[in-house]
Amino acid sequence: MRWGLVAVVLAGVLAGATLWLVRSPAAPAPRAKAVEASRDFTPGEIARASDYRGFRYRVGLASMAWSLVVLAVLAFSGPGHRFIAWAGRGRWFFSVPILALLVAGIAGIASLPFDMALGHFHEQAWGLSTQDLWGWLGDWGKGLGLNAVFSVVVFIGIFSAWRLAPRTWPAWVGVGGAVLVFAATLLEPVVIEPVFNRFRPLADQAARERILEVARHSGVEVEQVLVADASRRTTKQNAYVSGFGGTRRVVVYDTLLTRSSPEEVDLVLAHEFAHVKHQDLLRGVAWGAIGMVGLALLLGLVLSWPRFLARAGTSGPGDPRLLPALALVIAAASIVALPITNGISRQVEAAADWRSLEVTQDPVTFVATERSLALSNLGDLRPNGFVRWLLFTHPTTGERIGAALLWAGEHDVELPPAAGP
Repeated sequence: MRWGLVAVVLAGVLAGATLWLVRSPAAPAPRAKAVEASRDFTPGEIARASDYRGFRYRVGLASMAWSLVVLAVLAFSGPGHRFIAWAGRGRWFFSVPILALLVAGIAGIASLPFDMALGHFHEQAWGLSTQDLWGWLGDWGKGLGLNAVFSVVVFIGIFSAWRLAPRTWPAWVGVGGAVLVFAATLLEPVVIEPVFNRFRPLADQAARERILEVARHSGVEVEQVLVADASRRTTKQNAYVSGFGGTRRVVVYDTLLTRSSPEEVDLVLAHEFAHVKHQDLLRGVAWGAIGMVGLALLLGLVLSWPRFLARAGTSGPGDPRLLPALALVIAAASIVALPITNGISRQVEAAADWRSLEVTQDPVTFVATERSLALSNLGDLRPNGFVRWLLFTHPTTGERIGAALLWAGEHDVELPPAAGP
């Protein structure tokens, strides 16, 4: 195991070098002071967003805890051991995919009440969902199926590394995980996204020309501008860039096109093009590779702990009965890493915001867009520090408006009076 840990550290150094090679060409965004929500929003709007988000936070955190409990029961309880031993009979190359499917399925079904409460009933109650229950269940089933397939790939890779390289398996798991992150990012636009949405080329020629003009000003080459049929699922507005190389494309929600002004659409797309200019997707792959190497190191340390193996009811690394315990470690590590990954994400998003202001030179529309998106998506206008630290992938609305005010001050641009009381 010692050589395995040395090898995984070397793989981490390689991943870090990769991140350095694709480092962002942009400087970090200036740190802006968050604007108080009452400047741009009424007390009723602030309270409505808080009520909507508060329920989501409580149920979401409960769902995280419950998923860990379910995996812990499978991994460490007597009934869990007996069930896993019964289901995992036979040669390892048969039992591993069976157990991966079972564990993913059980964990997914156990979380269904939370998912349904958040994803369907809560969205319906607040007027944000346009989907009936059967449509939502269909999407939920697709997500569960994709997660199960992903689990099979991951665990076959881990157990194969154990069998083929018992001394250096952490390094191979880390490298394999990095390759998996790259492959998932490359294939997501053409394999995963079409499972949930239908896409069509942007037919409005005037809108397309505007978007391409924004791309040119952003210094980005764009070939595909697609519209996602998000309105059959939600009223929320969004846009994104996915993939890279031959699979890169710009996707705009149809809700954004129909509910926002052309200037607001330009601003949102300028933000997305900033991600391309800053190589954020490629940097995300590099960060993901580092995360996979770190996870492999963690697995190596955990599986060198005899007490852990004994509690899991296994004979040692390579035993398929370890699978639920490994799933628990991976799930717990993902939750623990949230403040780190989300903190990095907030910095990336802040830099893209600043770039969009530099490209559009329009802080007035920036503020109007942030207000519109916050009201449409019921974004939390006064999140507490813990929630922001743990869950926020983007700067808060107040921080984003604060960035626009800072940019306007630096460029002597006068903003109209605030929209709030």
